[in-house]
Amino acid sequence: MVQPRLTILQQLGDELLKQPLQKANNITLLLKSTAHTSSQDEVLVSIKQLQLFFLASLEREELVLSSKVQLRSILACIHACKKAAKTMFSTLLPEHHAAITKVEAKMAAPEEQHAAWLRTQYSSYLGKLQQLLISSPHPPVQVAAFVAGMEAARASSTRFHFNNHIFDSLLQAWLRNKHPSPEVSARLASKYLPHADVRFYLLRTIAAMAECMQSGSSSKGGPLPVASQNKKPQRSAVAMKLLDFLLQVGTPFPAGEMTSWCGAIEAGQTAMETKVPPAKKRRLDAEPGIKKAALEGAKWAKLSQQKRAFTDAWLAVLRLPLPLPDLRRALAHLPDSVIPYLAQPLLLSDFLTCSVDAGGLTGMLALHGIFILVTQHGLEYPHFFRRLYALLTPDIFTARHRARFLTLADIFLSSGLVPAYTAAAFAKRFARLSLTAPPAGAITCTGFVHNLLRRHPACQILLHRPSAGAGAKPATAPPAKPPGQADATDPGLTANGSPPAAAAAVPAGHDPYDESEPDPARSQALGSSLWEVESLRDHYCPQVAASVSLLDRDFSDPRKTLEISVSQYAAGSYAAIIKQELDTRLKKAPIAFHAQPVTALFSTTSAIAGFTF
Repeated sequence: MVQPRLTILQQLGDELLKQPLQKANNITLLLKSTAHTSSQDEVLVSIKQLQLFFLASLEREELVLSSKVQLRSILACIHACKKAAKTMFSTLLPEHHAAITKVEAKMAAPEEQHAAWLRTQYSSYLGKLQQLLISSPHPPVQVAAFVAGMEAARASSTRFHFNNHIFDSLLQAWLRNKHPSPEVSARLASKYLPHADVRFYLLRTIAAMAECMQSGSSSKGGPLPVASQNKKPQRSAVAMKLLDFLLQVGTPFPAGEMTSWCGAIEAGQTAMETKVPPAKKRRLDAEPGIKKAALEGAKWAKLSQQKRAFTDAWLAVLRLPLPLPDLRRALAHLPDSVIPYLAQPLLLSDFLTCSVDAGGLTGMLALHGIFILVTQHGLEYPHFFRRLYALLTPDIFTARHRARFLTLADIFLSSGLVPAYTAAAFAKRFARLSLTAPPAGAITCTGFVHNLLRRHPACQILLHRPSAGAGAKPATAPPAKPPGQADATDPGLTANGSPPAAAAAVPAGHDPYDESEPDPARSQALGSSLWEVESLRDHYCPQVAASVSLLDRDFSDPRKTLEISVSQYAAGSYAAIIKQELDTRLKKAPIAFHAQPVTALFSTTSAIAGFTF
């Protein structure tokens, strides 16, 4: 029963292509076959046949009014307006009726009626494609409808201008689908996004929809395509899809030759924006036959406009209430793939500052973005290391994303903006965390301490702090200074940045380091010592005890030592330590053998006072 039906639809399409005027009624039959009650195969065949017909009609310009018809329509409208104005002051005479009837008769020519009817069917065809993108649960149908719509957008382009209205309606329709197919987004990314015009209008559509969701009303005054009255889960789902689109766009300036979906670049109707010298521009303007569009380029062909659309889209999406996993995806994407291409990167400072308050991995990823803004774009954020200091808690060693967290922390602390007293505070914080951290975390803390001591020679006094008598006063930390000040200018350092010849002694049993102080500059860490690391030599885990030997190296010459890669230890666990121990090749296996015969339970008689064995 299905096969004859498909054959009939195929036959209707073939007849329509061969005899478009005589078999025009086949259009309505094919449109009816795209209803949701039809089978998937019937819908696919109908879409394909309608696509071929309307593309051929657009190529023959049957859907576009000719200049003669357009002029006649304009004159008829003007004439009708004049007649309507006369009726306001006098009674409509019979000759007026005759004049209007005559104009209407001229307008109602058969070819014009057919063109008008054909345009109505074309609008119905586009509406069917949108309806399929909204309601169809079948991925092949969604892909076929989207591809047919994109072909219509290219064929409907006038003078090689991209028809972004059709493209916007396709995206908005697909986003309203309760079961959106990832194949549609994959097809969009692989086939259409490499073109400059599609990428530009996709960014503009994303920005408009995100602003529409945030404000709760349509920016153009029309009905909201993704309704603001939707429930919060559905709004979050749409925000996730918009973020997926942005991540698929990548950078606004992909490598390679620029192409266009509407064919404007390939046809020479426009060119990508280039810097033309003023003298050459004046010469080109003076020469006859030079197209202004080829010199200036279309709006989507300007790199400045592409950059602006990229910036607006990201700022609009980041204002939406993204779920936590998607927020982390966006934050991880910002430093390398977004911030370098924004027109004004500092506009992200408020968003990143608010994200830091979330703490954990989210706060660390936000700090990474702030770090890029501080070091590369001149953002003033004096509390950067204070916020990083607050994120270092015992929970980080049991977090799921601890590897990413600790790797970013090592990147931040390797900056030349870290003063000596701040580095000492971080060394003490990691040393204190190592006492309660699991074995893998304790090894990671030791690596952090090693790297900080190697980068900051002034902090090496923490390893060999001499003790003093009971009357000695504890050493105090230098006053707090901005993070951007060099180490050589910090109090307690010589001109070349090395530690002073004599350091203040610390009384025995007293640690001036204040662990509860949120500001690392006021924690008095530079007057303390790393006694916590010394206690790790007696750790129950042999790998932790062995890692302390890294601090026995000579730090006087940085060329003699190498920094430890924290990332290789950050993801460690009990299972990794046990596996490493089991894979270790033993040089001498322990055996149950005593060189001397056992004669007593204890080797001496004074093992327990008052008892003799």
